[in-house]
Amino acid sequence: MELELQKTSFVDEFRKVHSIENHKACERTEGFNYLHDMTTGRLSQGESFSFTDLDFSRFTYDDLCDYMEYYEKHLTPKIDLANKLFSVLKTAGAVFSPDKRYY
Repeated sequence: MELELQKTSFVDEFRKVHSIENHKACERTEGFNYLHDMTTGRLSQGESFSFTDLDFSRFTYDDLCDYMEYYEKHLTPKIDLANKLFSVLKTAGAVFSPDKRYY
């Protein structure tokens, strides 16, 4: 298994997706932009998010589907890479015993 590691962090990539979306906001529906601002927008700014904060009358089911499709396309590959990396680290950590030192 070969992993491509770059010098950017997941948070940086997440913020990049957020800023890309801001450039294309005029191409999205008002409901999509509302979902984006209330979820990804808040999270990228380090703010908390709760489903109880959502006003479900501000977006449609189609808006929600578009939102999920967009973020699945942009974030899923990054999440998959992070999962592979954590798996490799976990496996590597299991090889080393806490009472032994490898220098």
